[in-house]
Amino acid sequence: MRNEEKQRYGKEASRLRKTDKIEDENYMKKTEKTSNTIRMKKTGRSVNIRRLLTAAGTVACYALLAVGSVAIACSREENPVTAKIRQSLEDGQAAIEQETDIDVNWELANDSDELVSDSQNDVSDQYVTSDQYDEYDPSDLQYTAAMGSVTAIGDSVMLGASAALQDAIPGITVDAKESRQVAAACDIVLDMESRGTLGDTVVIALGTNGWFDPADGQDILDEIGSQRRIFWVLSYGTTWQDSVNSEIESLASANANVTVLDWPAAAAGHPEWFYEDGIHLDPDGQAGYAEFVRESIGM
Repeated sequence: MRNEEKQRYGKEASRLRKTDKIEDENYMKKTEKTSNTIRMKKTGRSVNIRRLLTAAGTVACYALLAVGSVAIACSREENPVTAKIRQSLEDGQAAIEQETDIDVNWELANDSDELVSDSQNDVSDQYVTSDQYDEYDPSDLQYTAAMGSVTAIGDSVMLGASAALQDAIPGITVDAKESRQVAAACDIVLDMESRGTLGDTVVIALGTNGWFDPADGQDILDEIGSQRRIFWVLSYGTTWQDSVNSEIESLASANANVTVLDWPAAAAGHPEWFYEDGIHLDPDGQAGYAEFVRESIGM
């Protein structure tokens, strides 16, 4: 009897274990399926969220670009000062380009016997003597030729005033460019020398665009040569003008043929000559600048 009971209990226990195992397996399968379903749903949501974020980001970028473009366009339209300065520089460049088509210089006057003989004055090869100065009309070509040819090398300030300089000093050669640095002038001088267009008098108006190495300044002066008169216009309107002008004045002190033109002193009395940036000149300022240069170099 006991053996039968043991066998019966053993079979029952075995059956229960199998049942439990099957239930456990079914539970695990169900749990895994549920987990996979949840994972798929989460993944789907994540993909959708990423897609939404990407789309939103793209839209935002395009919106920012559009807003930026509109802002730039508006800023350009709403900044008449910049437009005026740009126009003045373009006008100056046009005047320089036109000048290259009219070769009026010292050779022209030197080849014409009438230009000199008609003056009935004893004029030197390059300069008018002090007692003859008042006898000449500064706007007259003969006067300018007698004083020697003039070359002007500068940056955007001179570029804007190019036409005014040509009116004030007939025959002047102007080589001016926006954002020009002092170091760039040496190559310009070398090129002019090679073409025989460097004048007897050279006006330099550089320093507006930043500090320069004094060695570069001296190289320019050496290349121009001690046989020429050199006038260097001091910088005005920038935060670094004092340090730049100090270097210019030091170079003038070390070179006997170099004279400093104190543009800051002249400009300070005429704030109405400048656009709002305090550097570039309006039409009245351009005329004032040209007259300042003409008088300062003795033309």
